[in-house]
Amino acid sequence: MNTLQTWLSHLPFDSFDYFIISINAGVFILSKYVANIFIAGRVHQPAGQRLWLLRALNLFLFVLYVCAVLFELKVVPKISQTGLLLLFAYVANQLINFWAIKKYGRIKQIEEKEVHSDTYTSETVSLIGSFILVMVVILTTLNIWGLESWLQTTSVLGGILVMVFFTKEYWIGDMISGLIILYNDQLQPGTVIRIKEKELLGVVLQVNLTQTVIRDLIQRHEIIIPNVAVRNTTVELLSNSPKSGLSDYVDFKIGYGLEVEKVEAFLTKIWEDSCEIEKAINCEANPRITIVENGDHAVTWRLYFNISNIFKLLEARNTINRVAYICSSEQGIGLNTPLTHELLKTPTPTKLSRR
Repeated sequence: MNTLQTWLSHLPFDSFDYFIISINAGVFILSKYVANIFIAGRVHQPAGQRLWLLRALNLFLFVLYVCAVLFELKVVPKISQTGLLLLFAYVANQLINFWAIKKYGRIKQIEEKEVHSDTYTSETVSLIGSFILVMVVILTTLNIWGLESWLQTTSVLGGILVMVFFTKEYWIGDMISGLIILYNDQLQPGTVIRIKEKELLGVVLQVNLTQTVIRDLIQRHEIIIPNVAVRNTTVELLSNSPKSGLSDYVDFKIGYGLEVEKVEAFLTKIWEDSCEIEKAINCEANPRITIVENGDHAVTWRLYFNISNIFKLLEARNTINRVAYICSSEQGIGLNTPLTHELLKTPTPTKLSRR
């Protein structure tokens, strides 16, 4: 113990320095709990991302401050004050976003998980709060470093305006599109959409000022699309379906020569067996069977069915196709395109014999 006290006494730290170090250590230790509180209910933002960002910022400021003290730099108080300001500003910004989504956001159920989603009001409040916080940080930083005179010139304001002007193409379009999407209130978290241009079938996880996060229902990974790209494509809202559920269909090619009643009974059997296997298919809504095309080689029959659980759309399709294969073998009705023409072999030319 005496050795430790002797070693600490030789360090160029005073009580204020130990106070700053204690605050950094406390934030570093409690950063996990802070990050978990701020991102609660947001499935697209893992706790590890903001946790490590907060710890990295905290560790950088801590190392910078210790180095300044060890090398006896005169700017130590300014560095400590600026570091604390940035650290508290980061935490304050997270608190603003957390309060906005709790106060003005909504709670959605996405795949049996409760998620807090943004709205036009919550995103606007967060934007205004972040802007005010940034201005306070800039003014306070200039005051700490004694650069109040910069505010009397156009250097700082001009630099900010130039930066905004040259970067507007990268963010202003997505920001405006994001506000429009949130204002229309159609692409809400939990909404199942289909974008044929991008061959995408997924569920919306988040819409913010810059991007839209969608979970692909086929491969189960998350896709990030800029808001401008979302507004420039045709988006089908599959969740806006009647009480009977979303209407979907599966096509079958069946050869000629079969009676209509037999084919209809065959497709109805497929639907009935599929309802027993996949509960997402609404068995109370009767199927619809139509002929889509009388082709050269086969007739395209279409079996319409209703989905009560939109998230099980692909599972329902796979079940119907699997049952159709089984019923095809049992009833002897082929689902392959019949061969309706015969390949004729070209006769081999004979050689003329010489006389």
